[in-house]
Amino acid sequence: MSAPPRKGFPFPSLVYALVLATLAFVVYWPSLHGEFLWDDPAHVTRVGLQSWNGLWRIWFEFGATQEFYPVLHSAFWVQHRFWGDATTPYHVVNVLLHVTNGVLLALLVRRIDGLRERPLFRSALPAWLAGAVFVLHPVAVESVAWVTEQKNTLSTAFLLASAFVFFRFWSERRRRDYALAFFLFFMALGAKTATVVLPPALLVVIWWIRGRIEWSREIRPLVAFFLLAFVAGALTVWFESSWVGAQGSLYALSLDQRTLLAARVVWFYLGKLVWPADVTFFYPRWDLPAETGRGLFCLGAALAFTAALWLFRRRLRGPLAAWLLFAGVLFPVMGFFNVYAFAFSYVADHFQYLAIPVFAGAVIVGAQAGLSALAPRVQWLGGRVPLVASLIVLAIYGVNSQRLSGHYVNNETLFRANIATNPQSWMGHHILASAVGKDPARLEESLALYRRALELRRDNYESNYKYGYMLAQAGRAHEAIPHYREALRIRPHYPEAHNSLGVALLDVAQPEEAVKHFEEALRQRPRFGLALSNLAIALSRIPGREQDAVARFEEVLRLMPEHTPSHFHFGVLLSRLPGRAADAVQHFEIALAADPTSAETQYYLGTTLVAAGRVPDALRVLGNAVRMHPNDSVLRAHLGATLALLPERRSEALAQFREALRIDPRQPWVQFNYALQLFQSDAIVEAKQAVQTALKLHADYTDALNLLGVILASEGNVTEARHHWRRALEIDPAYEPARRNLARVGE
Repeated sequence: MSAPPRKGFPFPSLVYALVLATLAFVVYWPSLHGEFLWDDPAHVTRVGLQSWNGLWRIWFEFGATQEFYPVLHSAFWVQHRFWGDATTPYHVVNVLLHVTNGVLLALLVRRIDGLRERPLFRSALPAWLAGAVFVLHPVAVESVAWVTEQKNTLSTAFLLASAFVFFRFWSERRRRDYALAFFLFFMALGAKTATVVLPPALLVVIWWIRGRIEWSREIRPLVAFFLLAFVAGALTVWFESSWVGAQGSLYALSLDQRTLLAARVVWFYLGKLVWPADVTFFYPRWDLPAETGRGLFCLGAALAFTAALWLFRRRLRGPLAAWLLFAGVLFPVMGFFNVYAFAFSYVADHFQYLAIPVFAGAVIVGAQAGLSALAPRVQWLGGRVPLVASLIVLAIYGVNSQRLSGHYVNNETLFRANIATNPQSWMGHHILASAVGKDPARLEESLALYRRALELRRDNYESNYKYGYMLAQAGRAHEAIPHYREALRIRPHYPEAHNSLGVALLDVAQPEEAVKHFEEALRQRPRFGLALSNLAIALSRIPGREQDAVARFEEVLRLMPEHTPSHFHFGVLLSRLPGRAADAVQHFEIALAADPTSAETQYYLGTTLVAAGRVPDALRVLGNAVRMHPNDSVLRAHLGATLALLPERRSEALAQFREALRIDPRQPWVQFNYALQLFQSDAIVEAKQAVQTALKLHADYTDALNLLGVILASEGNVTEARHHWRRALEIDPAYEPARRNLARVGE
C-alpha cells in the first residue's frame, strides 16, 4: 500500500524557490546598480592579485588580502575574471547567494523536522515561510546589498549546506556524506570564520531532536569539525590583531567589561530581529564604563532567562535549544574577541546575519508547535489566519528592506542616512567626507566632515590620515604632515600613512626624512609597490644617492612593469645622469604610450631627445605637445628653444617665444631665450628690452646679466657692460661667461 499523499500546499519546492528569488530581486532592486561602497575596493580583487600568481597569493600569503579568507577572495577573483569592476554582477551574485541561503534554510528545517519522532510540519509551507523570513528580514540588507559582505552570504551557503549534508550522514551514516559535510565546513571557514559555530550548533539541534547526545554517535564524528574550527578561529583572532589592526586602547577591555558587553549584544540583536526599527549602518558605540548598570541588567536578564529555560527543558526542549543556538552563533562577535569594527560600534547588522536563520527557524518551529498544541481548541483558525498574519509580517519586512536597500546606491546616500539616524557616528562622517571629497569643488565640505569625525573621536587614526591626505591633495602639505604623524602615533603599523607622510615630506623638500618613512612602509609591507616607487623618487632627490635610486627604480619595474609614474620618474633621474639620455628616452616613451596627453611627459621626452642629439624627434614630440596643449607656455618656449637649434628655423622659434610670452609674460627664462634669439637675429633694440624685462622679473639672473652686458658692449657702452658682468660674478664667482667677457674687454 502506498503512503497517503501529504496534505498541504500543493506547489513543489522549485516553485517556492522561484517565489523567494522573485521577492528577493524585487526587494533588492534599488541596490543592484549601486556603486562599490566603503571598503568594497579592498575586497574586490585588486591589481596585483588578478593573475594566477595572485590567486596563489590569496591562499598562501598573509596580508595579500584585507582578511585571510581565501575561499571568499578566490570567489571574488573568479568573478573579477568574468566582469572586472562592474558592480551590478557582484550585487546579483550576492542576492542569488542570499536566496540560496533561504532555500537551504527551508530544506534544512524540513530535514531536521523529518528526523524527529513526531514531525511538526504536515506540509512544506512552514519551512518555506522560515526561508522567506530570512530572505526578507531588514537586518539582512547590510549583508546582501554591500558587496564586501559576500563573505556572509557565501559562508552561510556553505554552512547551511554542510549542516544539511551532516544530518543526512547522521541519519544514514554514509562516509561520503561525512566527507562532503566536512569539505563544505572547510569552505565555509575559508569564506568567513564566524562559521566556527557550526559544530556546537549541530550538537544543540541533535539534543533538541533526541533529548540526549552520545559520544560515539554524535560527538566523535564532530571532533574533526571542532579541531578545524579551533585552528581557523585562532588564526583569525591573530590576524585581526596583527594585520587588520584590532589592537590598542579602543580594544582594551577587561573580562568583566567583555562579559557585560556580551549580554548587551545578545539582547540588542534579539531586539533588532523582533522589531527591526532604526536599522542603520553604524550603530552608536556604547560607553561601557559609563553604562555598567545597563550591562549588569542585561547579564542578569540573560542568566535568569537561561535558568528558566533550563528548568523548563524536560517539558519542552525547543525554547532552550533556540536560545542556545541564537547565543551560540553570536559568540564570535559578542566582544570576547577583538574585531576591527569595534572601533566604531560593538554591534552591526552584518554580525548577526547567521542569527537570522536561527531566529526565522525558531519562530516558525515555535509557532507550528504552539498551533499543534492548541489545534483542538482553536479550530476556528482553519490554518488561514496564521498564514495571513505571516504574509502581513513578510510584506512589512519586504517594504522596509526595499527602503533600506535604496540606501546602498553610493557612499553619500548610505552614510547621509547613517548620520541622520546616528548623528554621533564618527565613521559615518568619515566615509561621507571621503565620498564628498571625490569632487574637487566640494573640498571644504569634505574637510569639514573630517573635522567633525575628529571631534567625535579624536584618537581616530583613519580620519587623521584621510584629513591629512585631503589637505595634501589640495597642496597644503605643511598642514597635512601633523595629521599623518598623529595617525602614526595612534597606529604605528600603518604602511599607507608612512607612505603618504613620505610624499608630503617630499613636497616640502625633506627627502631624507621621507626616505625613512618609505623604508618603514616597506618594512611593514615588503611588496608595497607604491612606497617602493616613492622611495626611489626620494633617493633621486638626495645628492649622491642617484645610484641607489636607480637600483630601486629597477626593483619597482620588476614588481610593477607597467607602472607609468615609475617609468616617468626613472626617466627624469636618468636624464640627469651622464650618458643615460637614451635610456631616459625609453622610459619616457613607455610613460607617454600609457598617457599620450601628458604635457609633463611630452616636455621631458622632448628635452631629453634634444640632449640625446635627436632634434628632429624632439621637434615632433614638442610640436605634437603644443597642438594638444596650445595654451601651455612652457611647452611653447621649449619648442622655440629646440627650433632655435636649427638656424634656418629661427623665425619659427621667435614666433613660439612670442606666443609663450603672450600666454604668460612673467617667465624670466623665456624672456631671456627670446632676447637671445632676437640678438642673434640682429634685432638689438628688441633683444635689449626683452633681457631687461627678464632682469626685472629676476634681478639675479646671471645669464640675463651676461647677455645684457654683451648687448651693451655691442652698442659701444663697455663701461655699463662691465658693470653687469661684475654683477653676475658677484652672484656666482664661478660664472665663466662673464669672466671671459671681462677678459676680452681688458679686465
